[in-house]
Amino acid sequence: MPGPADRRHAQGRQARRYDADHHRRGRVPLGGERPHRLSRNHDHHRKRCGMTAALPEPVIYGPLTRTDLVRYAGASGDFNPLHHDHAFAAAAGLPDVMAHGMLSAGLLASALTRWFGPGAVRRYAVRFRSPVWPGDVLTARCLAMTPAGDGSIADLVLELTRADGEPVLSATASIVSRG
Repeated sequence: MPGPADRRHAQGRQARRYDADHHRRGRVPLGGERPHRLSRNHDHHRKRCGMTAALPEPVIYGPLTRTDLVRYAGASGDFNPLHHDHAFAAAAGLPDVMAHGMLSAGLLASALTRWFGPGAVRRYAVRFRSPVWPGDVLTARCLAMTPAGDGSIADLVLELTRADGEPVLSATASIVSRG
């Protein structure tokens, strides 16, 4: 009889297959739902979904430095040498040290609370898409805002991208709408 580790391995294999088959071009949603593809004209999407509020302005972070990575390692207690020791990272086949994934998630969460306030966030889920390296300039964006239920809650589609537009993190969140 297969154990829990076997089930996790099979689930991971299924998730990777789903991602590869259905989302070759980029946006991989959380929770198994495919998000609405947005055109460059976000006003059209907001009108179609009944949202009248404008999407928040992007927030830019960086360029990230090695000092940022070491400070985050100290705050989080994660001193994995992949995040601060260039020789160790190179021996592991990486071009340089890489940022902690949760640092990226924290930057996007910081933008989320800047936009809507810390008490507004009810749910936040992320998917790591690509490593973040020292020198990267990251931009947090809210791609879509859709009212849910009675309109007091809004569901968001979020993304953290490099300066070249490559997504490093995608996320969904639910917030209590400002009334």
